[in-house]
Amino acid sequence: MFEDRIYIAWEGGFFLTTVGNEDFQRQLAEMVKDLGRPSTVEFRAGDEGFIEGGDDLEDPDSATDIIPLRQQLEEEDDESAEYCVPI
Repeated sequence: MFEDRIYIAWEGGFFLTTVGNEDFQRQLAEMVKDLGRPSTVEFRAGDEGFIEGGDDLEDPDSATDIIPLRQQLEEEDDESAEYCVPI
């Protein structure tokens, strides 16, 4: 079971979480000082936000399937765009 956590993010891909972070308050204060107000502050329950996969790297799971799925959707969008005419 995973622990509940607080997730805080800033523009530019910077983030901080309470998981395994014994110095969270000091690091948060430093990041706010350096980066300003965060863009996202969320509470995340221990049972959400994780994708459980197996140890077999040859057996794809949801995390590895997302890239081919995104490529498939982009290809479908490209094909449908051929039939669109600007008004």
